[in-house]
Amino acid sequence: MPKILKTVTAEKIYSFPAYARFVASGKYFGKYNSLADNGEIFIIRGDSESKEWFAWRCHSPQVADKSDFKKMLMGYEPTGDVSDTFKTKKALTTALEADTAGFKPWDEPPYDFVRCGQIKTARRSTADDDSAVKLPSWIWYLAAAVVVAVGISILAG
Repeated sequence: MPKILKTVTAEKIYSFPAYARFVASGKYFGKYNSLADNGEIFIIRGDSESKEWFAWRCHSPQVADKSDFKKMLMGYEPTGDVSDTFKTKKALTTALEADTAGFKPWDEPPYDFVRCGQIKTARRSTADDDSAVKLPSWIWYLAAAVVVAVGISILAG
């Protein structure tokens, strides 16, 4: 069962000069960021008002010293797992340490990781490839020139 060794808030990461390297790393940091003794990083999100707390599980495979919080946090990669939702942060933390948080694969990558560029997603097309008409770009320029020429000739009248 993992034990949480250290937790740092996003506010501390984003506001203190000592953590400037973290911000420059381009990683996403949750409301709370915890390092467990098994080398996992938990990015914790939640809100006491809505009573919904959950964690994304991450790891840092390239970091040799798994107890170095700063190196682990800078080098983490999401595993693609999200925990069950809990009513309090304490309940979530207890479940993380008891290894009963109920991690399951994401339905889709969280926007926060996509926005920071940590996860690349395939662009979604709204049309089927078979039904889409594909024209060379020069046709569109030609069509625009024709519209402008017709407009000018109408105005010159």
